[in-house]
Amino acid sequence: MDSNGAVIVSNEREEKTASVRFVVKNITSLDCRVDSVGCRFWRSPEANLLGRKWFLRLRPEGFDSGKGTHFAVNLQLDEKAKVQVRYKVTIEESGCVMGDNTEDFDPAGFLSWGLPTALTIAAFKALAAAHNDTLTFKVEIGIRGEPTSSVQGAETAAVTAAAHAAVIKDLGALLDTGEGEDAVFRVGDEEISAHRTILAARSPVFQAMLADHWNGSGSGSSSSSSSSSSGGGGASSEGGSAAIPIEDMEPAVFKQLLRWIYTGQCEGGALAAMADHLYEAAGKFGLPLLQAAAQRQMLASLDAAKVCDYFALAHAHEDEALKDACAALVADDMLAVTQTGGFKRLSAERPLLLAALMQSMGELKSPEGRKRKRDEGEGGAGRATELTLTAEKVKRLKVGELRSELASRGLATGGVKSDLAARLEAAL
Repeated sequence: MDSNGAVIVSNEREEKTASVRFVVKNITSLDCRVDSVGCRFWRSPEANLLGRKWFLRLRPEGFDSGKGTHFAVNLQLDEKAKVQVRYKVTIEESGCVMGDNTEDFDPAGFLSWGLPTALTIAAFKALAAAHNDTLTFKVEIGIRGEPTSSVQGAETAAVTAAAHAAVIKDLGALLDTGEGEDAVFRVGDEEISAHRTILAARSPVFQAMLADHWNGSGSGSSSSSSSSSSGGGGASSEGGSAAIPIEDMEPAVFKQLLRWIYTGQCEGGALAAMADHLYEAAGKFGLPLLQAAAQRQMLASLDAAKVCDYFALAHAHEDEALKDACAALVADDMLAVTQTGGFKRLSAERPLLLAALMQSMGELKSPEGRKRKRDEGEGGAGRATELTLTAEKVKRLKVGELRSELASRGLATGGVKSDLAARLEAAL
């Protein structure tokens, strides 16, 4: 995935493909420019796809200023290039295809005009009006690279897969054996050892925690050493530092958190068995990929018995996608939900959270509520986002979105919402 959130894959024929969404607001009243022949157009921000900068030109009056009959779009490459490109431009709200072809770029950098009869200007304005004057243009691009045989491509893929498997195996063995571990954590009644360098490299929260412990109050405390619960290698806290306490987490969950940090995966069946606990732990330690994997498991196993507990987690982590899924299930099966222990606990112990659940249900049913979510940029994982991020837009992002934006820039993802927002604003 590149810095614009474009999903990139390669097949064995070495054709790389990518896609990105341009969300355009106030589309019928765009502040248009005029080109050399007098045609009005709007130029989108650039999107970095497959190592090149692309942008859209929207032409609300077509190609004949004031006289055109069809709305048009053209996709351009912001550099001189000579490359064969397969592309498709679609308006998502209607499914209207504005361009779908394979062409060679010429040195001027122009790819292709949108199909001149794809959408009349009147139909375009009606479509925009029906969607709050906001349209989403999805661009799909495929670039054919240097020719290689399918055998060579398969061999390269096999070597890469084997290398990845070896790294996972070796780091997993390092965790299991405990060799060289230099940090000890007290989790419940167990002491669990790990490697400070690996933890700090993988989690900004661990990085800060370990720095505070060794450079601050943790240094010089009474020593504590034991066999590692995760591997039995035995690690003594460096410099005589005591074991670092991990609050509000079961040892089994912490071990799987470490397994993910070292290998990018949990032990077989563990993610499904403790998805909600790992979701919360991942949020606590700034591991967005683990939290996303746990969220998928939670969505797959969502039922009446779990929905209230899952909603509480989603609310705490400002996860709009999970909140909406919980609200939808409650709305569909309210009677069964009200009979569960989770609902009774929510009613007795957290009435404000129950009110938030009812509000989410109302927003799902209400057109005004759905419009508000779109306007505020909510919607959880997978939503289309504007390519140009501003300080004002940062203020409207949720915690999960802030962490995703920070992670995509290689920045630390730990801390409270205000810290995350300040860190992201500073990087703009």
